[in-house]
Amino acid sequence: MKMGAGSVPTLDVEDIPIAYLPGDARRVRVRVVGGIARLAG
Repeated sequence: MKMGAGSVPTLDVEDIPIAYLPGDARRVRVRVVGGIARLAG
């Protein structure tokens, strides 16, 4: 897999529906590997 300078590899994606909110609300948790701090600023 070739990655660009502004990307980090994804380890895990968790997509959980939130039943107590109306509509199709979901909680999404994404685990990545790498230096995400340098991407933030």
